[in-house]
Amino acid sequence: RDFRVESDTDQYAFFVDGETGGIQMGGSSDYTGSIDADADGRLGLVNSGNGHAGLSFFRGDGSISAGNVLGKISAYNNDTNGSAIVELVRIQMAADGAFGSTDNPTKLEFYTTPDASETIRQVGYFNNTGKLFTNFGAEINSGSNDGTGDFKVSSASNANMLFVDAGSNIVGVGMSPDTD
Repeated sequence: RDFRVESDTDQYAFFVDGETGGIQMGGSSDYTGSIDADADGRLGLVNSGNGHAGLSFFRGDGSISAGNVLGKISAYNNDTNGSAIVELVRIQMAADGAFGSTDNPTKLEFYTTPDASETIRQVGYFNNTGKLFTNFGAEINSGSNDGTGDFKVSSASNANMLFVDAGSNIVGVGMSPDTD
């Protein structure tokens, strides 16, 4: 059996397809077959008007510290011997510093599970200044908001293992490029 809740504006404010278990939130008709929400365990967000469908996360406390998770999207599966459900991939929104009255630094983190493993690990993140960091030490577009920033790759012992100075069109290996 299908289950449907209507609102003042949406006939399908909340809809569960009884045959597949697919879930639809929003819309004026059943879109589960056309938005890939008709398969088991799928969720479709629909706006049948002029707006956009969205997924929002809200953490309602006033004491957020660096590293606190604000929201996440994860995918899970059974481990190889079927004895536990394990997280395999995640996109996570987190605080990148303590929050204040007008200061809310955030970062977007990415996690995957490598081949021959069941252990998820962080593979990279965008920090609150827009820099991309990876577990390989790459920092892209440092110090610029217009896409003309420098490119830098660091190693375990050298912050400037490879440094491309975009403003001077100079490359440094093992050191910052010298403009002389």
